[in-house]
Amino acid sequence: MQISSWVLYLMTRLDAICGASEAIVILSAIAGVSAVFTLLVNAYNDNNSYNDKEEHGMVLLKRTCKILITSFVVSLILTIIVPTTKEMAFIYIAPKALKSAEVQKLPNNVLRVLNVQMESYLKSLNAPVYEYGGSQSEPSEPSTTP
Repeated sequence: MQISSWVLYLMTRLDAICGASEAIVILSAIAGVSAVFTLLVNAYNDNNSYNDKEEHGMVLLKRTCKILITSFVVSLILTIIVPTTKEMAFIYIAPKALKSAEVQKLPNNVLRVLNVQMESYLKSLNAPVYEYGGSQSEPSEPSTTP
């Protein structure tokens, strides 16, 4: 399966999409808190006589709150669902890499290399070395020099 240049381009833009939706979430939350605060202040205002101008302002403020809540929820969902570029590359590449024959051989080779490296490290520390078969080799005499 070939990856098209359009899909590759969109994969590189995922970080920007995530960043923009995070910014919208933050700005919507700030604007929503200030709008709710304004609604609360107007609700507890001692002046019970509203004129048409104040009533229109309250309707506009309520509509603004609805828009802010909607944009907050949509952006929050986008922030959660849209993967970053690294995550998308992993989603696309990992299954193909794990199915390759070279990767299937890798764990045994890596285990052997780590075992050899650990044995040489332990020998340099004069610590007892456990062989791969499970038996313990004789420890050498500790060095008297620090």
